[in-house]
Amino acid sequence: MLKKLLVKIENANIGFKELVVGFSAIVFVRIFLENFSSIPLSGVITSNTSTILHYFLYYTVNTLSVALILGLSVGNFRKAWNFILFGLLIEWLPPIYDLIVSAGNGYPMHYPPIDSWQVLLGHFFMVGGGAVNLTTPGQTLQISLIVVGILIYVILSTKSITRGVVAALLSYSAIFFWATSPTIIKVINDFFHPEVAGQTLIQFFSAEISRSMLIKNFLHPTISVQPLRAYEIFFGVTMSSFYYIAASVLIVAILLLMDKRKTLATLGNSRMIHAVYYYAILVSGFLVAINLTGSIIAFGWLDSFSLLSLAVASFCARMFAVGINDLYDIEIDKISHPKRPLPSKTLTEGDIKDANLFFLIWALVGAFIVGHYVFFMMLVIISVSYIYSAPPLRLKRIPLFANFLMSLAYFSLFASGFFMASADQSIRALPIRYLFLITIVFTLGTTVKDLKDIDGDRAAGVMTIPVIIGRNNGRRIIGLLLSSAFFLVPIILNIRTILIPSLIAAIAGYLIVVSNHYKDNFIFILYIAYIIVIISIVLSGVSAPLY
Repeated sequence: MLKKLLVKIENANIGFKELVVGFSAIVFVRIFLENFSSIPLSGVITSNTSTILHYFLYYTVNTLSVALILGLSVGNFRKAWNFILFGLLIEWLPPIYDLIVSAGNGYPMHYPPIDSWQVLLGHFFMVGGGAVNLTTPGQTLQISLIVVGILIYVILSTKSITRGVVAALLSYSAIFFWATSPTIIKVINDFFHPEVAGQTLIQFFSAEISRSMLIKNFLHPTISVQPLRAYEIFFGVTMSSFYYIAASVLIVAILLLMDKRKTLATLGNSRMIHAVYYYAILVSGFLVAINLTGSIIAFGWLDSFSLLSLAVASFCARMFAVGINDLYDIEIDKISHPKRPLPSKTLTEGDIKDANLFFLIWALVGAFIVGHYVFFMMLVIISVSYIYSAPPLRLKRIPLFANFLMSLAYFSLFASGFFMASADQSIRALPIRYLFLITIVFTLGTTVKDLKDIDGDRAAGVMTIPVIIGRNNGRRIIGLLLSSAFFLVPIILNIRTILIPSLIAAIAGYLIVVSNHYKDNFIFILYIAYIIVIISIVLSGVSAPLY
């Protein structure tokens, strides 16, 4: 009977969207129920985005860890995922059980206040007891049932008691690790900084948060909050960034194990040299902010989490843009880029759509963790990417206006890096000349993208410069536009010192564009080298005014 039930669950047809919606629904109900069995310190129901996201990501890393262990144990990740999704209903048990056994009073659920590794290790097999109660009665029952359930499932699936025991033990260890992760972070920090080892867990996180860029980035400058609420918010964001990075690593690991070919094809579709150029713009904004306003970055472990979160979110936003473009450019790519995932049938449209759903969600989650400026800028990047590529607007069909749209996305990316690092969070901290610089220069310079798609664009009726006036004339016009873009940089920035590098880049860019052996990557290498040179000159302080 049990075996038949497991087989039915394992063979259920659950797609990626159903998995995401089902998991989210279960977690949201759990958070709702927990409000009544474990009343928040503020006494207000958990309804704010930062706390909900903190809890959501906590359950995400727990689920991903168990999925990795079960998938490896039974040798089939899809079956393991189905089992886990149905098994996640056990998340509702702790708050309900706690309310029943406490006659409606409930028990507080929180991270255990453990401050040292000795006490931490001592509680590894004492979940329901010891000097510090790590769990409520409901949580203790839940963990026990999870461990037993995994043991039985793996034994029934593999006929191996050893595998079952190992899977159960590893799953328990993963649950324990995430439940005590604040202590683990503190213990690691104490090893490198023994001078603060005597701090309590709350003192440690309060000090780390206060010296990081988290408060300025996450809280709007015009808003103030009570100390207790402030700690609750920023501790939640701190742990969210940690879980976000960990979940990103776990997701990639699981996908590689599930289908290495498709995962590598998806990641490879980032077009590496383009991705480096993308990050160069982000880092440029970051460095310009430090040069103009000073930095709010302490470069401690918490700021490192924020920077990594920004890097992952930016990558996901770019991958969403690539995916949307690929979905609606299939006919063009069959002619111009037959080796790309969709024309080559390495990936299906369903694969791209599932990946895009993930990249969209993950980009916005990561951006929200970093701060309100970055979140809004990421929304702009994603919005521009969509209306640029997707019908009914599909604005890429309009010459130059499409390039202007791309320049807005690049400016938003630059602004993300700028405001993340800027000590001054007001909009006037970002000089207006950088808006003019990026929108004008990138509108002119991004016309080179049309050179690689001439045949495909012509067949699809996309009106670009080389389609309208012909391949050879189009190259010359685009070469001149690109050269003009380089020449405008020292004029807009009013920096004489970058005249020579701009002249060299303008000549090199024109020669690359009009060459019969034009390669897209050569242009991006030129862009990256130019950005590095210009930023180095600007940051060096040796720049002289042009006029």
